Amino acid sequence: MERKRSARLAFQSSGDSMKQICYASLLFVLFVGAGCSSRPSAAQIEAADCGPKPNEVQLEQLLTSSIKSDLKDPYSAHISFLPIRKTYFDLTSGDLLRTFHPGDYDCYCWEKDAVVNAKNSYGGYTGDQFYSFWMRGDDIFIHSTPDGRLWDSQGRRVN
Repeated sequence: MERKRSARLAFQSSGDSMKQICYASLLFVLFVGAGCSSRPSAAQIEAADCGPKPNEVQLEQLLTSSIKSDLKDPYSAHISFLPIRKTYFDLTSGDLLRTFHPGDYDCYCWEKDAVVNAKNSYGGYTGDQFYSFWMRGDDIFIHSTPDGRLWDSQGRRVN
């Protein structure tokens, strides 16, 4: 009887130490993960150098022609733009880092978003579709289309 009891205690204590190891590992991962967060704060983004602010009127004209070239019926397009804003674009994901800024892990830039509603192949309106454009100064280095694809300034898909 004593032998079973000591075996049971040994098993319980090894189970407790396994729990402690699991909890310690979980805490370690949480603390290390929190320390690796590279997303800058709103204050850091606002203070960042994004190059000169683009002229919004000229930019909207350029973006309108770019968006319309992507549509089935460009004459039916209703395009509205959101105000330009400073942002942080994460260049650490795969091809983006190698293509645009090798060795640069954070890119502060300007972002201009557009909401587009245009006719599709069936003659019906698609509903609001979102386009985003990221630039430094007047150089649009990447943009996204409503299907979630990212394109560089040369028209190459990067994701």
